[in-house]
Amino acid sequence: MLASFALEQPVRLGPPKAFLAEALQKASGQPANTGSFLGSRAGRRARCSPREVGSNSDVRKLAQSSLILQQLLDLGRTPGEDEVSEILRVELDDWRRNPRRATVILSSLAKHKLPRTATYVLTAMMAKSVEANVFHYNAAISACEKGRQWQLAVGLLGSMPDMRVIPDEVSYNAAISACEKGGQWQLAMTLLNLMPEARVVPNKITFSAAITACSKDGQWRLALNLLSLMPEARVVPDEFTYSAAISACEKGGQWQLALNLLSLMPEASVVLDQITYSAAISACGKGGQWRLALNLLSSMPEAKVVPDKINYNAAISACEKGGQWQLALNLLSLMPEATVAPNEITYSAAISACEKGGQWQLALHLLSVMTKELRPDVIHYTAVMTACRRGGQWLRALELFNSMGRLRVDRNLVTYREAIGACETGLNWAVALDLLGESTQRANLELSGSTAFQAAVELCHACRHWAMALELITALLGRKVETCATLGVPYVHVVQAGSSLDCFKHVVLVLLLQQMVSETTEFTYVDTHAGRGVYDLTSQGAMRFQNFEDGLLKMDRWRAEGIDLPSPIAEYLAKQRGINRASDPSAALETYFGSPVLAQQWLRPQDRMLVFDVSPDIHAALETSARHFAPPNGPADVRVLQEESYNWLMQAPDDLLSGPGLVLIDPPYEPYSEYMAWNLVLLRRLRERWPTSCIAVWFPCFDAEQTTELYHCVRDLQLGAALVAELTVRGLGPERVPGSGMLLVNPPAQAAELLETVLPFLGSMLEQKEGSVQTSIRWISPLEKNGL
Repeated sequence: MLASFALEQPVRLGPPKAFLAEALQKASGQPANTGSFLGSRAGRRARCSPREVGSNSDVRKLAQSSLILQQLLDLGRTPGEDEVSEILRVELDDWRRNPRRATVILSSLAKHKLPRTATYVLTAMMAKSVEANVFHYNAAISACEKGRQWQLAVGLLGSMPDMRVIPDEVSYNAAISACEKGGQWQLAMTLLNLMPEARVVPNKITFSAAITACSKDGQWRLALNLLSLMPEARVVPDEFTYSAAISACEKGGQWQLALNLLSLMPEASVVLDQITYSAAISACGKGGQWRLALNLLSSMPEAKVVPDKINYNAAISACEKGGQWQLALNLLSLMPEATVAPNEITYSAAISACEKGGQWQLALHLLSVMTKELRPDVIHYTAVMTACRRGGQWLRALELFNSMGRLRVDRNLVTYREAIGACETGLNWAVALDLLGESTQRANLELSGSTAFQAAVELCHACRHWAMALELITALLGRKVETCATLGVPYVHVVQAGSSLDCFKHVVLVLLLQQMVSETTEFTYVDTHAGRGVYDLTSQGAMRFQNFEDGLLKMDRWRAEGIDLPSPIAEYLAKQRGINRASDPSAALETYFGSPVLAQQWLRPQDRMLVFDVSPDIHAALETSARHFAPPNGPADVRVLQEESYNWLMQAPDDLLSGPGLVLIDPPYEPYSEYMAWNLVLLRRLRERWPTSCIAVWFPCFDAEQTTELYHCVRDLQLGAALVAELTVRGLGPERVPGSGMLLVNPPAQAAELLETVLPFLGSMLEQKEGSVQTSIRWISPLEKNGL
């Protein structure tokens, strides 16, 4: 029936048994030892009895079992193995005569979701040679499934053959369901494939659990393939398996397939129910098909299915996603007529629809109506605050924020961000900074979201309060906070490789390298955001805008004409030409050195190189570049680290931050305010810990106000005298950054004098027409108050 959905390589039924151990090892990251769940008592194996022994009706023993169960429950979710053994010490002798009592205890532990306790009960039974049969194992695996401990569930299932207990369909179903709840769809598929080899026949529950496991990870193709295999396995799909498959299509964004499955159900004599419709409506909503979602909701009575609140919620959510706030409110108004009571999810979707539709008054009204019967939470309040802020009602947004405190509604970081954003809209910087300070001081609020952190830093930037931004970042150190600057999102630098601004940066870097080599016996070079190291100028990314035409190639034409060039420029071009076809000086430049490999060409055997990129793919390319293009007499100590450089350098051992050094800080600046805040924190820390280093910070110049604010901040940090070199190119177009600068803190003695000669010459080389490129050099001093 669903053969058209089958995979090119369908699910195999019956792989080698070793797959279970291998799959468990891959999923858990631990060595596969399925027998370890029962300790070292594997030698004391109990025989499997096909049916339980009859129970003793003695009241005293029943009371004793109840007492034992209560004592086990009192141990909580993390009992000790010895504690469980001690409680069972007297009871085990009775269990040997009547194993059904053990089944009752284990089943009760499963209902209370106590997998660890259930596992220790089995261990105690093995230790005392108490018969453990398939019913005991099934109850223990069920406890693991309900307690969301998929590792324990799979381990118990894998240990059953060694204990001479034959698993049945209940054993496999419980283990597969445990994998489904734990998000382990690959392991669920492995268990399904093992069942034929174990002579266990999959049933509807098996397939439903496996399909649901696939759906949660968006594996819709695999889910549909499983559904198509059910008739072959002589299992008739029911409403649960269809609902799971439709849910898989919903999570995979396949609304067309979800509707196709829904249409096939009557043909297969499968009854449509509320769960099926809910999954299909949600699929349409996520696919932007709000009309189809509403059609499905309206067609439910015809199919003799009464819509419930889940169906209405899915339809309202579909309207919200489709920007149909009027229809969302209309559905909400129809629910009482259909005797369906709205819940928190209903109001959340409706308020969000109003927020997206710019209807802040209606959002406020819904919140007011909701409070009469339900208790709004942080999600509802935050959505209404967002609606008010975007509607220019920043005072109302702050009133809502304050009312949350009075009503004891927990505030999260997003709530604070909205309140701060409201202050920003109203230009109320003092209140905004107070809120920012409060949000970072409260123990239950962690700056764990890159968006929220970025909003806070941008606020500090907007109100020219860089000191607060630096304190904010300092508070984050060592707390494993993920921000844009620390996530390591790959930056496609090849687009800018060889551009005029890139050449400016690298010429200044070469000048600094020349000075470090001439003035020191040895030094350490550090590159905080190294990138790939080498770039292909013929690649699609480089050829898209061909920015190298305005930079590297224009400069190389001056070299080709034999013009006498300043040493840093001549050496820079020589190195770039050297990695191309050096024997042919007229050949096109196809390969380009980035800063880390360019710097590597100047380093001596006694020097040290420390370069960073946190992105796995870029780090691998950087390692290859540094190894392949290493000069014959280059540094012996080259470290290419896949680490986030800001935190790493601020916590680096003292021996690495000693002696002369040259540090290049050159992040992507997306976003600018956050990266610059991190730069300034690192600058301050390096000046404290490594005063003998020269620190070069490349930065984009978007406008004069932005750069002036930066210089004021550097001066206020009292980092010592710092040199700033700028290059601005006019006429590049709106999509190009007009200029950039190099902030040099503690530069070599001759750097300023050399830059006075080199930069104007570089500007002449890069000019499109006379006056299109401007360069400047200036000193920043902590004593200078009116010079900026």
